[in-house]
Amino acid sequence: MLFLHFTAGPDDARRRLDKIIRKFLPNAPLSAIYSYIRKSLVRVNGKKTDAAARVNEGDLIDIADFLLQPQPAELPSEPEPARSRPAAFPALDDVFCNDFLRVINKPYDIPVQGCRGARVSIADIVQAEYAETARASSLSFKPGPLHRLDRKTTGLLVCSRNLEGARWFSAAVRDHLLQKRYAAIVQGCLETERIWTDKIERETEGLHRFRRSLACRSGGSEGKTADTRAVPLAHGSYEGEPVTLVLFSIGSGRTHQIRLHGGAHGFPLLGDTAYGGRPISEAQSIYLHAWQLGIPEPNPVSLPPLLCAPISTNFQKMLKKCLLEWDYSAYNGSDI
Repeated sequence: MLFLHFTAGPDDARRRLDKIIRKFLPNAPLSAIYSYIRKSLVRVNGKKTDAAARVNEGDLIDIADFLLQPQPAELPSEPEPARSRPAAFPALDDVFCNDFLRVINKPYDIPVQGCRGARVSIADIVQAEYAETARASSLSFKPGPLHRLDRKTTGLLVCSRNLEGARWFSAAVRDHLLQKRYAAIVQGCLETERIWTDKIERETEGLHRFRRSLACRSGGSEGKTADTRAVPLAHGSYEGEPVTLVLFSIGSGRTHQIRLHGGAHGFPLLGDTAYGGRPISEAQSIYLHAWQLGIPEPNPVSLPPLLCAPISTNFQKMLKKCLLEWDYSAYNGSDI
């Protein structure tokens, strides 16, 4: 019997054997993978191994060659179109990059993950670029975005480059160690700083996927608590109606949190018709930008204490159109 040989890289270390084999055989049921390992069709360092065994860097994983050949029933009736190479994808602007993490300035109208109607996602681009480099040496690790941004939101998006970076950043998000600041254009004249604390919960009925519960911290309310700080930076007008450039600071990062809170408290994002905003006919349907990310120090992944993503040309044009005077390039937000 012929075997194909693969060497575990540093990002495969301490991963279960069955988890790694699933990357090679994504269409095989887990019971089949267990069977292959039990029958020694998958071996580690030439020996039969338990499915739950942890792989070490440098281990040699042998897989029977016929397992990696497509079965007749799996062969497509028509040839699949060739996957675009990274050169065909939109270019991504890096804000920061090292061996652990890559931070990009996400462009407008590209989803973070694949979805219906989208030609390409940020995850597609990041993984395609990774596959074209010498770094693609792991058997099981794939780089990708580590948090969410709405399709129409621009700005800072953190992606993994190795397993250590992915684990550290995910833990930092879970433990609320990051300071997230967004710049957005909202309807209305927000004159003073506001702090909004509400419960956000999923809706079981109705047209909208999410709804807001404004009974703050009430004993019978469901959902997760979300805190949003809104600081006005500049005032202007759009087609005769007042608008405000607002710096939003959040810690929890609930889905649609800024959009929900703005709409609930009378300051919807300009153009955000899902949450009470008026429709607009501009280069972007809304103007919400993940602008700054505060990072705890020291940290083991060598991130700087503050990451900033420049606002896009379209956002700058909208600021001028709304007469919103703000020099974002000279503003570091340290007093917020």
